[in-house]
Amino acid sequence: MDSALNTAFSDWGNILYNTTIATAIVDRLAENSEIFLLGGESLRKPKSGSSSPAQ
Repeated sequence: MDSALNTAFSDWGNILYNTTIATAIVDRLAENSEIFLLGGESLRKPKSGSSSPAQ
């Protein structure tokens, strides 16, 4: 299921195999929410060449 993480709303119909149901789910989730589209490099990915943080 990792491939479904961070999937655009427009692709939910492919995951759920039914665009009508996917549209209804997205509509209810997004009705009273704010959607933030973030760009840039992920802070969760370790940078190559840097040492790992002390534990």
